[in-house]
Amino acid sequence: MNDQYLKLLSTGKYRVLLYNGDVDMACNFLGDEWFVESLQQKVEVARRAWIFTDEDGQDQIGGFVKEFANIAFLTVKGAGHMVPTDQARAAFHMIQRFLTRQPF
Repeated sequence: MNDQYLKLLSTGKYRVLLYNGDVDMACNFLGDEWFVESLQQKVEVARRAWIFTDEDGQDQIGGFVKEFANIAFLTVKGAGHMVPTDQARAAFHMIQRFLTRQPF
């Protein structure tokens, strides 16, 4: 299966946003992180916190991000399996940044 993903990623045409809620009991973020690491892509940004601004204008930790060549792997703090339902504002900022190619 990895070969299929690697073939698509190597074209440079695709970017991938892979995210998990950090308290998801159905799909643990570690499994997805291990999968991404198994693709053996170069780490461009080591794991660090990503920040967003809440409705009161305060900076909040959205979770953690680790970026590879064409893959952004994020966790969303305090979210379970349904990230946009559990942490709507953080999910909005995460997806908006990905689509507009802004840094996390």
